[in-house]
Amino acid sequence: MQRIIKLLPVMIPLLVLTGCILSSTPPEGPISLTWGTSQDFSVNARGKIQWYIDDIAQPGETNSSYTFQIHPKGVYVVKVKAKFSIFPEAERSWTVTVTDPMVKVPLALNCGYIMAANLVCNTELSCSGTVPEGHVISQSPAAGTMVKAGVTVTLRISSGPCTVEIPVPEAETCEDIEAAGLICSPTLYTECSEEIPLGQIVNQYPAAGTMVYPGTTVAVTMSSGSCTTEIPVPAATNCSDLTNAGLVCSTTSVCNNTVPAGHVVSQSPAPGTMVLGGSTVVLNISNGPCPVIIPAATSCAEIEAAGLRCLQTTVCSNTVPESGVISLSPPAGTGVQPGSTVNLKISSGGCTLAVPNATSCAQIEAAGLVCETSTVCNNTVPASGVISQSPAAGTLVDPGSTVTLVISSGICTTQLPPPQNVQASDVVLTSVTNPLLNHNFNNKIRVTWNAVTNATSYDIYSSDTPEGTYTLVGSATAPATSYDVMQTETLNLPVLPSPLTIAALDAYELAARPILSAFKNYRYFKVKACSSSPMFTNSEFSNYDQGRMDYTLEEFFTVAKLTAGNPLTRVMLQDPSVGLGTNETYYDPCGDGNVHFTVTQSGLSGLLTVTFTNYIDSQNFIYPPGTIDCNGTRRMIMNGSASGTVSLSGNGTLTGSIAFTGNFAGKFTNISIPIVNQEPQTGTTSVIYNGETLNGHAFGF
Repeated sequence: MQRIIKLLPVMIPLLVLTGCILSSTPPEGPISLTWGTSQDFSVNARGKIQWYIDDIAQPGETNSSYTFQIHPKGVYVVKVKAKFSIFPEAERSWTVTVTDPMVKVPLALNCGYIMAANLVCNTELSCSGTVPEGHVISQSPAAGTMVKAGVTVTLRISSGPCTVEIPVPEAETCEDIEAAGLICSPTLYTECSEEIPLGQIVNQYPAAGTMVYPGTTVAVTMSSGSCTTEIPVPAATNCSDLTNAGLVCSTTSVCNNTVPAGHVVSQSPAPGTMVLGGSTVVLNISNGPCPVIIPAATSCAEIEAAGLRCLQTTVCSNTVPESGVISLSPPAGTGVQPGSTVNLKISSGGCTLAVPNATSCAQIEAAGLVCETSTVCNNTVPASGVISQSPAAGTLVDPGSTVTLVISSGICTTQLPPPQNVQASDVVLTSVTNPLLNHNFNNKIRVTWNAVTNATSYDIYSSDTPEGTYTLVGSATAPATSYDVMQTETLNLPVLPSPLTIAALDAYELAARPILSAFKNYRYFKVKACSSSPMFTNSEFSNYDQGRMDYTLEEFFTVAKLTAGNPLTRVMLQDPSVGLGTNETYYDPCGDGNVHFTVTQSGLSGLLTVTFTNYIDSQNFIYPPGTIDCNGTRRMIMNGSASGTVSLSGNGTLTGSIAFTGNFAGKFTNISIPIVNQEPQTGTTSVIYNGETLNGHAFGF
């Protein structure tokens, strides 16, 4: 006794570690399946589990449950083994028989109906006086007949009206009628006859000899045999057994838990009963096991007691108490086949999972929940930040519940509207206090627009054509609503001729005029409203406006040399006698006495005084070289005087400056003119114009 007690501590672990199968669902034994259905198996086992079909291990099937999926018709052995280490393995097995499914023949309008029922379709053409071309005249087997999947159903298709009539034969059997190209249709009734044998035609309609089209249906009544002789009802397995005995067969479909589908459960009258020929015998045909009504069960025991299999799972619930039923699937009251699996979901009690206060989906998913997101703009929550979550943080939910995070896409932005009333015009200066700014010859276009609310600046764009590419030319800071665009292009005039003669200047002027005209084309301007605030985006382009600049600084003083009335160059060339020691006055060529140009010299130092008053010049350049516009279209470019001193230095160079006074903006300074053979040459000067200085400008007397 003591030795046995000492061995117990060793034996108990061996029992625990040895592979074993405690129970299985369904129990071991044969199982019958109709093709196209499946069977669930499960075991309560210890050790390493492996499932087999016909002793072939199924890859990956190592769990306690296994589903036998669709297999071809045949017999299979499903087996499960449980093994632990080196200890003997345990196993259980089931023999599964897969049989052909039974299919109800549909009422077919075409082959599509037949093939959709997993049957084979065959067609035959027959003319018909009643059925339109392409429509079904008849089908065999008839609609509603139960057949095996894959059986061929023949559809007789109308080829259209028959053109030649044929006589109905005097027939004994349906074969005689069908051999004539007609359709034989036995009626539901039979007639007994002492003259006509069992199974032959007693009468027919249309009668024999009637002319009909091929494919016409002939209704026939069959003989049930003698009207006075009784015959025994056979033990029938199908309708053929009854019709062969001279009886009429009628069938009904009933469920049965023991008789396979398609087999006879019972018949009435019973086998051996004596009846007259042509009597009707009803066969009750099994359509398979009777359905089991799923009970309103609270445990697997109640489900299994109803002949069903139970698969129980346990999940938490905040609404169903512990051990209470959360759901049945299929639900209670549903009719199912015996042995079907019912899923019973039992509550393990309340769920304790709280929704976290999340800043990302990663925190939601780490808590065992599903995360969904939506994105909206927000002026307070930075981009990618969480605006809100639903359910709220701390809410108790089932594991796997969905939590929705609303994520900020950043600040909500509004596009500024484009500026309105954009206008571009030449800047006209009208200062009377500063002569240097009081003129109309400048190189600026002033672009103006209406202010845009919330704009902090404006970008100004220019193009050579209305539809062309607009290039940024400047920016203005709000609240400014105008911007002066400076013309920066270079006027590429020809090189001045040398030596300067009247003829050379005339030719030069002719060459320069078209270049100058092309340089004066209109420009086009658009404006955008901009904002430094992240809450606003820049506007689209405004509408465009066109503007044209007056003469540029370089252009004015270059062309001034070429105009016919320029006293500083052309007058001196016209009368070379003008020079040092000469006092001359030149008057307006138009004869109104308003233009005066005087050059005087005094002293040995070579002091030169130039007086230039009331000078008017043409701006339009519409007259030939050497002429002056005297038709009233000239513009006043100086109404005052130009005077200064130029001294002759020791090295033979004239230096000094000439200032303009009055209603004219301009000044020559830093004049340096060399003297050759006592004649002033072309030198250089700095020109002040519109507040700007151009150094090294050509200048001469």
